[in-house]
Amino acid sequence: DQGEEAHWFFPKGFRAEKIDTLKHPLATLIADTAYYYTNKSSWLFIGHVKVKNLAGDSFFAKSLTWNSESRMVSSEDSVTVVSPDRTLSGTSFRATQDFSQYLFLNNRGEANISEEELEADKSEESPN
Repeated sequence: DQGEEAHWFFPKGFRAEKIDTLKHPLATLIADTAYYYTNKSSWLFIGHVKVKNLAGDSFFAKSLTWNSESRMVSSEDSVTVVSPDRTLSGTSFRATQDFSQYLFLNNRGEANISEEELEADKSEESPN
């Protein structure tokens, strides 16, 4: 139970930003509610969780857990990643804490593929 462990509670929302020297946001994390479990060095973000990483990819989830000791983020809820060239969704999400590398289980997605890439794939499949 969340109430039994020593924790900090952010019931009115949570926002964290990594900023540049001119105070422009480079990466952000926003959630409706957050818990920090002091004994585990672990965060739980709940409700309309939005993350934008340094590469500009956006992550949307119902909940995310971040363990600062292992430097890993995870979710057992649905997570969607939107980048300029693709949209991925799935559950059982795992990522590095900077969201530069991530893995989905039970996933699906869409990607923009140019006609040139399709033609190249077709020519590779054709026997010579």
